[in-house]
Amino acid sequence: MKLLEKYGLEFETIKKYQVLCLPENIETASKEDELIDTAENAKFCKL
Repeated sequence: MKLLEKYGLEFETIKKYQVLCLPENIETASKEDELIDTAENAKFCKL
């Protein structure tokens, strides 16, 4: 949860959703602009 809070995602906001799509490199990125969103994630969001 601390890692998600680092990027501005608070627990109260997160618990409103059943599915949370996260960037594939969220554990290794040191800044928000380094986060990578996969093409598969975009397709999943459209579903």
